[in-house]
Amino acid sequence: MELQQLWQEYSDRLRQFLLSRVKNRADVDDLLQEILIKTYRHLDTVKEPEKFLSWLFQIARNTLIDYYRKSG
Repeated sequence: MELQQLWQEYSDRLRQFLLSRVKNRADVDDLLQEILIKTYRHLDTVKEPEKFLSWLFQIARNTLIDYYRKSG
């Protein structure tokens, strides 16, 4: 899997997902960057490429949880 291609394909969906849960667009951009870094670091752990999207959104959900823990 090539990260650049995957990110181009799914980053808009991730952005919409985050925008529906976070009001501040700057925070959304920061969260997207954090998700990209985590995806890059752990891409080699994806054992089933057909489950990449659910894996990616799990990273996004966990990153959101961390975001709200820090700000709460």
